[in-house]
Formats: sequence, C-alpha cells, structure tokens
Amino acid sequence: MTLLLKVYRAVVAGATLAVAAILVIQVFSRYVLNSSLSWGEEVSSFLMIWAGLLGASTLARQDRYIAFSLFKESRRHAPRLAARLAAALATLVFAAILVWYGAQVSFFSAYSPRSSAAEIPLAWVYAIFPLAGLIALVGAILRIADLIRGRDE
Repeated sequence: MTLLLKVYRAVVAGATLAVAAILVIQVFSRYVLNSSLSWGEEVSSFLMIWAGLLGASTLARQDRYIAFSLFKESRRHAPRLAARLAAALATLVFAAILVWYGAQVSFFSAYSPRSSAAEIPLAWVYAIFPLAGLIALVGAILRIADLIRGRDE
C-alpha cells in the first residue's frame, strides 16, 4: 500500500508541477516571444482539476473532510464514534454519487465534445470524477471498517 500511495502522490505532484510549468511557459511566450500559447490555460485548468480532485479523494481514508469537530473530537466515545461514522457514511454516499454520475458523463456518454483550444476529448477530462469518487469510496469503506473494528483514532 505504501508504494501505491507514493505513486499516487507522485501523480498529484506531477500534475501540479505540470500546471506550474505550463503557466511559466505561457507567461514567457506571451511577454518575451510575443506569441501566446493557445492551449496553455485550458490544459493547466484541466490538470489543476485533476490534481485537486485526486488530492482530495484521499482525505476520505484519513478522515480529514469538513466536519463538526465538537462532536468528532469529543472526549466521550459515543458522540465521537457517531460523528465519525456519520461523516464516513456521508462521504460514502457522496462518493457513490460521484462515481455514478461521473461515469455517465465520461464513460457512457454517446457524445463527447472536444475542448476548444487543445482539442482534448472532454470525456477524458470528466473521467476524473468517477476515478476520484472511486478512490474516496474505497477510503470511506476502509474508514467505516476501522470504526466498526474500534480503531477510530
């Protein structure tokens, strides 16, 4: 699991670095070469969406989503467990919705338009939604299993 996590983090870091590199190249070409990249802003936006959603999808396993910390960090076991279980179940439901509708838009769509500047099929861009949802879904299931087993810290 450690190797998979390292690869996953490298992909997110690589996408983030690619966004930075594209933006630097775009600024350089615009102000130094007087010739702007037509696809730079679009591709960097797509990569930023991918990096953000991939990075956020791991938060389900670590239980780091937004929550009412008054209950999640309670000294009493019952309210703490209930709040953490409710948060994990809400994440599970949201992730399942993300997988279902994301797959409909990206994988099962009869028509996939292309982006205007880079000519990338938008189904490739939208594929991040079911992918990130699946990662969050697995993380939420593992989190619920931990809570049921009594490993809630």
